[in-house]
Formats: sequence, C-alpha cells, structure tokens
Amino acid sequence: MSQAKGATKPTAAGFTQGVVALALVNNVIYQENATCAWWMWSNGAWVATVNPVGAIVTCPSSSSSSSSGASSSSSSGVATTFGIKTVGNKFTDLSGNVLQLQGEAVSALEINGGGMWDGVYNTTSVQWASMKSKWNMNIIRLPVNEYAWVHNVNSSGGHSYQTIVQTAVSNINKAGMYAIIDLHWAAPNGYNGGQANGQPGYLDQDNSPAFWSSVATSFKGNPAVAFELFNEPYGLGDNSYAYLKNGSGTTKVTFFDQVGGKNVVNTGVQFAVAGHQQLVDAIRATGATNVILYSCPAWDGQLSASLAVRPADPLNQLGATIHYAQGSNADYTNVLNAGVPIIMTEFYTMASRGGYAWAKSNHIGYVMWGANNWGSAGDLSAMINNAPWSYNGASVAWQ
Repeated sequence: MSQAKGATKPTAAGFTQGVVALALVNNVIYQENATCAWWMWSNGAWVATVNPVGAIVTCPSSSSSSSSGASSSSSSGVATTFGIKTVGNKFTDLSGNVLQLQGEAVSALEINGGGMWDGVYNTTSVQWASMKSKWNMNIIRLPVNEYAWVHNVNSSGGHSYQTIVQTAVSNINKAGMYAIIDLHWAAPNGYNGGQANGQPGYLDQDNSPAFWSSVATSFKGNPAVAFELFNEPYGLGDNSYAYLKNGSGTTKVTFFDQVGGKNVVNTGVQFAVAGHQQLVDAIRATGATNVILYSCPAWDGQLSASLAVRPADPLNQLGATIHYAQGSNADYTNVLNAGVPIIMTEFYTMASRGGYAWAKSNHIGYVMWGANNWGSAGDLSAMINNAPWSYNGASVAWQ
C-alpha cells in the first residue's frame, strides 16, 4: 500500500518470512529466522541481536524445525512456544499445547481521542503483568481505528498511532500475554473524509484491505498477535452473508455508521464493501502467518451463519468469533465440528451458557468487555486493582 502523507512506515526491522523460533526470555521477545539470525522486539521494532540463551538452535537444518514455527527447549528450560496457532478446532501455542484464552478488551484506541491513546501507550509491561497475575489473564484485545492507523495520527502526547499500538502490543507480550488487534471503527473515503467516528455495518474497500495489509506487515514476525478482521458487522439490507464474506465488488451500498458507539445513522453515502475474503487475502499477501479471527453477521451474534461467511485461508489459521455467548449449543457444536476454534471476543456473562466451565470444556476462549480509558488516565494502572475487570461489578471467576 502507499503511505499516507506524513505517515511513518510500520517498523518490522529485520523480519524475514521464515521465522522458525520465538522465545520469551526475561520478558523480552526474541525470534530466529531461517538464516539462523536472531532479533529482539524493542520499542516497536525488531532489532538484531544474538541467541538469547545460546542453547536454542532451531534452524532449517535442525531436525526439530518446521514451516509452522518449530519449538525447542534449552537446558535452562526456556521453550520457544510463545505464540498462537490453530490446530483443528482449538487454539494452541506453537508447540501444540492447547490454550484456554481468557482476558479483557481495553477500549480507547478505537476512539478519536489522543489523550485516551496515551494512557495505553504509557502502560508498562510490569503493569500489564500485574493485571495478568491478578485476573489470571493470558490475552488482551485492543480495538483500533482504521483511519488513525492508515494516516498514523498523533496522540495528544505527540506519539504516532502506529507506535502506540506497537508499543502496547510489545508491552503486553513482554508481560507474557497474547494480543488481539481488532478493527473496530472504520469508514469509506466518501464519509467524513474516511475519518472513522463509529462502527460501520460493513468494512470498506477504500481503506480496510490497506489497513490490514499495513497491520500485517507490522506484526507478521510476531505470532503472539492475532488479527480480528472486524468487530461487529451488522450489514443492514440484502445480501448480508454474501457481502460479509466476499464484499460487494463494484456494487455500492448505503453506509450505516454507529456514531460514537451509540445510534446507528443512515449516512446516505454509497460505498463498496470489503468482505472477509479480501481482508484475509490482503493479510496473507504480506507473508503474515498470524491467526485470523472472523466475525458472524448480526452484530457478531448469529453464530448459526458463521460457516456461511467463513473465508478461505491457505494456511488454515482461522478462528470464529461470537459476542455475548449468543446462539444455541448446536451452533457452537457445528462450528467446532467443522474444525474451526471459537473465541468470544466480547461478553458480559456466560451464566446462561453454563459459565466458564462450559467454555473451558469446549476450549472456547473468552474476552470480557471491557475495561476502558475513556477518562484519558495517564496509564492503566488503576485497572490493576479495580475489582473486578468486568461488567457492572460482576465477579470474575476464571481461576
């Protein structure tokens, strides 16, 4: 994609597509590429370094290597397993150990509020680690803004948006947690100059494929990051399944916008829809092998339609999302039986579904909605002891 005027190119220094090992050593992420060179993630970029513990060797010549990211361990007990992949209908680490993903969505980066962004940027890996420990979490979901990323908008504190997201992900990873980047707010160029001020019914061909191409380029060397294509498609009108899966081609539809996350507005603007398949294709064209999460129709609530809108992925690294534990037991079973893992990327409670025990028994991940920095706090440290990270004071009982 072409860079917006004044935008900073996403940093992925030293990355090659042949990543064969990933290690978390003393809260620093390291990767080894196919030429046996090592890199460390520092301040939003991969920086050349040396083998972190010496004993880890996972080059193509090694019998332990594989194209999907090999795993090995050293005499010091450090295992190169830190990342997410899908194996059948389960999420696993890079060694194939089943992961029970459980965590929190942190709202701020999707909103046009530079002060809100700075609080996420300023939260250190130590603070994230405290949250991880207190709430027994292993994943954080970051809703983001299409326009802010593509145009690399500055925050109130003068930090570029891409740097803010990259730094937040780096600190979350350093704390030993995985990250989800979720495209939450977006808009076509014909509306507000493309400046996203709410959640659309569909994503747009103007910017959404370019957004995901850029994000994938930035994070393709980090398998501890999953890409959630679109938060809650509500696609009003006909052909919602077809448009959500494959886009509308040259056909233009009316742009509906949930302005400020509140009321849905008919803007009258006509635009071309970008579907799941276009976004997956844009991501894979960069060489990114990250797990991709796709949504179902009706505000990500119609799980019965999940398989109908599933895109094709040449790497078979897809997961299905659902919000608020909606759907019947048969809906969940059908998706799982099709070999697709499920993660609830927003929920308040699962009481009607048998609680956390039910989700765990089916290896379904869950991410609560949500914590936020709508008050533009300087960092997220107050959330460490906010009891609990949940909706309306309902107790978190994941442990």
